[in-house]
Amino acid sequence: MLISNQKFSRTEAFKTAIIDIGSNSVRIVILKGIKRSPEYFYNEKVICKLGFGVKVKGFLNPEGITLAFKTLARFSLLISKMKVDKTIGVATAAVREAKDGQEFLGKVSKETGIPFRVLSGRQEAKYSAKGVLFGWPKANGLVCDIGGLSVEFCEVLKGEILSAQSVNLGPLAFANEKEMEGQKRSFKHSLKNINSKLTRKNKSVFLVGGAWRALAKVDMELKGYPLKILHEYRMRSKEMEETASWCLSQSEAEIIKRTGLSKARVSSIKHACRVILDLILILKPDKFFVSSYGLREGLFFEKLDECVKVQDPLIEVSLDYEKRSARFPGFGAELYDWVLPIFSKLTKLEKKVILSACLLHDTIWFAHPDYRSELCVETITRANMVGIDHSGRLFLGLALAFRYKGGAQISELPTFRILRQRDKEKAIILGKAMRLGALLSGSALGGLRKAKLSVSSKELVLMIDEDAKALAGGIVKKRLVSLGDALNLKAKLVIENV
Repeated sequence: MLISNQKFSRTEAFKTAIIDIGSNSVRIVILKGIKRSPEYFYNEKVICKLGFGVKVKGFLNPEGITLAFKTLARFSLLISKMKVDKTIGVATAAVREAKDGQEFLGKVSKETGIPFRVLSGRQEAKYSAKGVLFGWPKANGLVCDIGGLSVEFCEVLKGEILSAQSVNLGPLAFANEKEMEGQKRSFKHSLKNINSKLTRKNKSVFLVGGAWRALAKVDMELKGYPLKILHEYRMRSKEMEETASWCLSQSEAEIIKRTGLSKARVSSIKHACRVILDLILILKPDKFFVSSYGLREGLFFEKLDECVKVQDPLIEVSLDYEKRSARFPGFGAELYDWVLPIFSKLTKLEKKVILSACLLHDTIWFAHPDYRSELCVETITRANMVGIDHSGRLFLGLALAFRYKGGAQISELPTFRILRQRDKEKAIILGKAMRLGALLSGSALGGLRKAKLSVSSKELVLMIDEDAKALAGGIVKKRLVSLGDALNLKAKLVIENV
């Protein structure tokens, strides 16, 4: 498997600030590094509700304007203090639709010195889709981004954008709850119009936006889902339909009590539920995926060189972790080649996840020995990683837990019920193999050149060159037998004459 030849450079420290003036909130994200897996250096959101009243009055919300000016002045100061190298400023539906939108933006640019551009609805949809591709490089389906005023739709197929549309169906597009109730026909009409312009039937819908994430959080709570990560969370249409119907049948107070969501967010959930139920009825998708990445990541992703865009995000973030935290960066690739012979008939995805585990295998060495397994799981299941689903995260976490002592207790945690039994077994085998390889080599570069693992129908063989037989000392045989047990094979240590 190819690994990019990463080196420390000026691009590692390069900071990009992205400011998004939305209909409901004004946000800043600062990303560090011009690379496929940038670090989220800073993230802040302020609810301004600029789009409140735009549909009825045609102008931005005066209170929102005041708060937005204060917020953007603060963001401008932060950008200066944090020594940001590049700033990208955009405004979306509220500024796009309001009669005083351009006037407002001109004043903002003059006072902050930050250039802003107003995105069209189609541009907004495409950038949201690029944000999804940031997390799912080969995503296939329909991206649906719900904002305060508008909802964007964009089709993606194997990393390519096919079509983009925008319609004012966000909660701020309606004056009040009563008007929203009266617009149910409008919902259906708008979605039918969207559907007629799609190029294909999309079985998967990728959900972007805070209201969708809140709805997914409700679904997690109702199911007792053990992993509290919204990105890559998956729901079948029937499950989504049941959760949306439950939300609409409950009071806001009950939803808040059950989920801990804010009152403002629960209000937007009710609207999102109406939209999603009509979407299911008209577009008939099979499943939904929650994306934590959208417009802002799409704006960043667009600026990357093509050679960087095609890199695998999981491998790149794993390389970053190894480079920053491992004692001997570069050994992970050697360990991957060393453990691979004990596995048969691996898919391309399985090979990628095994490579990721090997790159990460020595990144928790600094922790107290009694807590390394536990910290591995905590780190991997909460890390800001893309290119891997929830089962993949748990596979990584379990494999790394077994790379250290304490893995057996970790594997019994309720969180791992998401993982299929055969994947649990494979993760344990990988963990024990990495544990053996780390012991033999000290995780030092070139440390495994004199040792080789092989598997026959009945035996697991560790062959060590005669001139390196000292490697076989200590508890190597014990670790070898443990790996053999996991493979249901007899372990054999052979010293080979060279």
